[in-house]
Amino acid sequence: MIINPETTSWCRANHLVSCPPYHVSPAGEIIYRNDTSRFPYFAYHLYCGPGNAGYAENPVDICDPYSNPQSQEILQLLPHPEWAVHGYPNRQGDGWVRDPRIWKLDVGALSSRLYFYQK
Repeated sequence: MIINPETTSWCRANHLVSCPPYHVSPAGEIIYRNDTSRFPYFAYHLYCGPGNAGYAENPVDICDPYSNPQSQEILQLLPHPEWAVHGYPNRQGDGWVRDPRIWKLDVGALSSRLYFYQK
């Protein structure tokens, strides 16, 4: 998660190449990135797929086409209410410099909601 308050979302309704193909809501509902009224674009900074993805959903940006045999896949999150249910920052600036709070994170629950390419 990128907590720097200066970082903006590259994932936008008019720039789907930087968004994962879908988002999974806390209730388990799949929301596709072209659903502009429901997809939480500002919860994501960047998604890029692995260079060896044979069936990636377009549009897709490839992280590093030269990292073989273990291609990279990167998903960068931003503080957002979608992640707060798992103990993560709710808004940008939370958890940044001089924020003394201790965070209890449910990493497993968050990870189960994230998109990763599978052949």
